Formats: sequence, structure tokens, C-alpha cells
Amino acid sequence: MKSKPQWSTIHLKEPLYPNNFEFKPDTLAEAFGAEGLPVGRCFGSKSGYRFANPNNEFIPNANVFCRTKGKVWWGDLDLTRDRPKLETVAHKLRVRLYILAEFDGRFANADLQHTNVVRLAIWKTGRRK
Repeated sequence: MKSKPQWSTIHLKEPLYPNNFEFKPDTLAEAFGAEGLPVGRCFGSKSGYRFANPNNEFIPNANVFCRTKGKVWWGDLDLTRDRPKLETVAHKLRVRLYILAEFDGRFANADLQHTNVVRLAIWKTGRRK
């Protein structure tokens, strides 16, 4: 008779990484919040959102960069609805914003050189589509 594998549970007192491990919001993030784009915005189920909005350009866990400050925002974006808000933020901050996919701007990529940000951008402000 085979023995059952032993399982153990690890209880963590704190998260493995602090909430601001890879990104530390500053006053620039306030401009996003003022337009209804709070840092870390989450639409819930990614597949559920895509199913409910099949014609929208949804970017889960998007990363927003600018030339002078690097990464300035992250969260779920629906470019179909959020483009005007992003344009307003860019205008207020007097910068061009570059939208990158989740893993193009996270973890080791949170401090990308601007040339790489431009190359990886899915969309940028100041451009009609």
C-alpha cells in the first residue's frame, strides 16, 4: 500500500514582497486617479471582462511609462474607453505616455531604457487611432 504524500501549510505573516516592490507611486499617479484611473485598477476576471467586452482593446495589468519618469502607472486598461482619459493625463503632465503589456513592463522590466519602452509600446498618447 502506498503512503500518502505529506503536505504542510506555510502561514506568512506578511506578503512576500511589499506592495510597492517594483513600483512606487508618486504625485504623478494622482493625475491618473483624478481621471478615474487609480493605480492598480483591476477589472476582476480577465477572461470575464474580455467575454463581456469582446470588441474592446483590453490590456490587463498594463504598464504606463513616460520618458522623464519611467514607469508611472499600472493596472487594467480598456483602451477603447480609456484613451481620452490617458490623453487628458498626458496633457496635464505634459508628457507622452507609452502603454506596455503586462510582462513587458514588470519586474526586471520596470526600469527599461526609453528606447525599449518605445519599441515595446502597444499604444502611445498623442496619436490618433
